[in-house]
Amino acid sequence: VKLIEKGTKAFGWYKTGTLNQGQAHMAVLFSELRTRDFKKVSLIDTQATGQLGESGISGWVDEHFWDRFKGALMLALVQTSGDVVSNNGLKKDQNTDYTANSREAIAEMSN
Repeated sequence: VKLIEKGTKAFGWYKTGTLNQGQAHMAVLFSELRTRDFKKVSLIDTQATGQLGESGISGWVDEHFWDRFKGALMLALVQTSGDVVSNNGLKKDQNTDYTANSREAIAEMSN
């Protein structure tokens, strides 16, 4: 027994702004099915579920990683490279930790 014919399209809606940071599932409600021969089947706000029955559907989430961190990483790189150049030019202590600025910038971003 076929429940839904192959090629049937589901139409529905979702609310924007409901996906919080770290979530990979989105709540979607379907209101209509349309078969390939244009038959319509009305649904009463049927919730989408995953393959295991979990609420919502999963998909790829753009977390904007580089948009969030590239500025701080570039700033840390510039500061660190400036320290390297200035210490090599003056022949200061050869045991200098050049990663202090980078670690501080990354620590601030993670909070």
